[in-house]
Amino acid sequence: MINGIYGDEIRSRMARLQWVEPRQLAMLISEEHLQLQAVFLAFLTPEISAAVLSYLNESVQNEILYRVAKLNDVTATWWMNWTG
Repeated sequence: MINGIYGDEIRSRMARLQWVEPRQLAMLISEEHLQLQAVFLAFLTPEISAAVLSYLNESVQNEILYRVAKLNDVTATWWMNWTG
């Protein structure tokens, strides 16, 4: 997965997100693709992820959760295409 591609670099950068207020983080990621929102949430603790998710639009919450559950299917090719 992404962790395997970027290793410690991505892990440490994503770990910083735990210090962002959940409402603010939800606002920041809400305009991103649902798959990318799922990736962000997957790097957070379950408690913080749940808090962030609660501030996202209810109409997409189930889809984001589904995508988090399926993240083992995220390929390096998808991530490289997404990040350019």
